[in-house]
Amino acid sequence: MAIENKYLRQAAGIAITQGESGYFSTPRNDLDPNIFQGQKIRPEVRTHVLNTLYGFLSQHFHRPQAWSKVWIAGSGVSYQWAAGRGNGDLDCLFGVDWIAFRKHNPNYAGLGNSEAATLINTLLRDHLWPRTAHTRFGKQFYELTFYVNVNTGLDIRSIRPYAAYDLTTDTWSVRPPKLPSDPASLFPPAWKSAIATEARQAAQIVKRFHKAAVDAEQAQPNSGAWTNARAVMNLAEAQAAALFEDIHTGRRAAFSDQGAGYSDWANFRWQSHKKNGVVNALRAISQLRDRPSMSIEDIHNELLKSQLASIPGVRL
Repeated sequence: MAIENKYLRQAAGIAITQGESGYFSTPRNDLDPNIFQGQKIRPEVRTHVLNTLYGFLSQHFHRPQAWSKVWIAGSGVSYQWAAGRGNGDLDCLFGVDWIAFRKHNPNYAGLGNSEAATLINTLLRDHLWPRTAHTRFGKQFYELTFYVNVNTGLDIRSIRPYAAYDLTTDTWSVRPPKLPSDPASLFPPAWKSAIATEARQAAQIVKRFHKAAVDAEQAQPNSGAWTNARAVMNLAEAQAAALFEDIHTGRRAAFSDQGAGYSDWANFRWQSHKKNGVVNALRAISQLRDRPSMSIEDIHNELLKSQLASIPGVRL
């Protein structure tokens, strides 16, 4: 019951609190001086990011420089860098030439692009992100994260980024847009009304989940009251996970060849719910029972099983 009690205590602590997003903030006239010198990235920042990424990838794959291209992207390389963005987040995205990847890494030739991207991202999330979550550039600390988008290829413009600086060639791929002093004025009132309605819906889900967690924690395990409270929790957990996935998946679609990027409704929706705290609360609920991070050996073993399962006549 120790694990159950820990889960209930964590669940009871989840609430919607004000979040952070620079999306609606007044832009500056300059770029982040800790990252840039004028319009060029600082050489020490570029070197550190590339060396960190390729040093890690080289531990698990052959010749990563031969099949990838690297960018820093998002609000951290825009004119809205000074706004509240959490822990000074800095997003490093890289694209992969999947044919070249398989050529240099024949052990993974049986994986599809999405499977290979999942492998790489799982390794990064579980084993590199913790090391780079408090990276200092100049006078500022940043939460530096690394991620491969399966659809980017070697041209990040295919996913319509807000802004993207190419570290591989030391040039801009997408220059950050010049925005009005009040970026919220770019969006129709109906969008803001829809966000308010959805925020109330999310608040009800979180409230039910919180109350049921408190009731379950106070009830005798396996009693009728405990069973009822856990049933309410399970339903609220499923609703939170579904709503979070809908918001998150929509945002990914915004930055695709089918979306409108920065000005897409789905991105406006995501950024609005980051700011009002809905995203963090729903994500906390939906991830509360997630598996612990897998070891590198576990990840490779799972992928080996996946490869073997795709071979005719092989039974596991």
